[in-house]
Amino acid sequence: METVGILALQGDYYEHAEAVKKFGFKSKEIRLPEDLEKVDKLIIPGGESTTIGLLAEKYRLINPLKKFIGSGKPVWGTCAGLILLANHLEKLPVEVRRNFLGSQKNSFETYLRSPAVSHKSLKVMFIRPPQITKTKRNVEILARYKFGKTDSPVAVKYKNILGTTFHSELDEDNILTKYFLTQI
Repeated sequence: METVGILALQGDYYEHAEAVKKFGFKSKEIRLPEDLEKVDKLIIPGGESTTIGLLAEKYRLINPLKKFIGSGKPVWGTCAGLILLANHLEKLPVEVRRNFLGSQKNSFETYLRSPAVSHKSLKVMFIRPPQITKTKRNVEILARYKFGKTDSPVAVKYKNILGTTFHSELDEDNILTKYFLTQI
């Protein structure tokens, strides 16, 4: 049975662990470099990207995380996790803008279509999301969302990396979690 590591320095790692268990996978909280040696996949959850980045540096996780991602094992970054993959770890070739919608009061829940992921609509939560302002070569856009007049990618795939600007682990169907576990 594969084990999914969940970076557990700060953020909503518990919700991801519950979603992973729903599909019969084991989860392991990742806090130290040696924890990465015991997992087959990795989720970098949402939270506060600066805090997660500083804690990853403090616990000497930056290079081990880069090595894990470079090994080709599946990795998924949600919200702050996407920011970490793009900016701190420099493994996801997208440009992002933090807190795109402003404060917490501008957060909302909606449904997205992503035929590459599922024939069903995905229930997602935009909680102070980043905006993907630019995708670089070979980045596949899995879903887009129109924020007023701004049409932005909100889910992307690059090699072994899945990145989402939203939270889907809070949805009871966990369609995107299943996609990550079985398709990435």
